[in-house]
Amino acid sequence: MKKKVGSVLLPKKSVTLHYYVFGNKEGGFGVQIVQCCGEQVLQNEIRSNLTRDWLSARKFAHSLAKGVVFPDNLSEICEDYQFEMLIGD
Repeated sequence: MKKKVGSVLLPKKSVTLHYYVFGNKEGGFGVQIVQCCGEQVLQNEIRSNLTRDWLSARKFAHSLAKGVVFPDNLSEICEDYQFEMLIGD
């Protein structure tokens, strides 16, 4: 399953960022950020197995969109998120 959870248009850069959640309960859920200029994909970053909870993954993806996170920052932000989840238990 893959679902778009948000998009951000940056008109000055002619760029749109699309945020997705994908996965399933068995394999875990991840997030994807796609940076586009019109129909052309400029950058596409995926982070799998972020969490086993759909709602947590969706909430995290929404926070990425709200913070206007670009694909090249996804890996570091996901590592921080997973570390916070680990120490929060």
